[in-house]
Amino acid sequence: VYLLIENGELIGSVNLKGNEIDDLLVNKRYQGQGYGKKLLHWAIRNISTSQPVLHVSGWNKRALNLYRETGFEVINTIEI
Repeated sequence: VYLLIENGELIGSVNLKGNEIDDLLVNKRYQGQGYGKKLLHWAIRNISTSQPVLHVSGWNKRALNLYRETGFEVINTIEI
């Protein structure tokens, strides 16, 4: 788990494991300011594979838009 901290305040976090970028979170106070994009780009540069995988819930439209804007594609959907 990697943390983005500025001026002693937690801005967001992301978990990298294998080829998976997981649990990318941004503190509500900082959402909509580009921090999610910064965390995602950092994760892509630092993951141990050239083909990272993301999992996201269909209701999370902001995350889906961010991932699509970054070049990710939906390759599989499951209903839980």
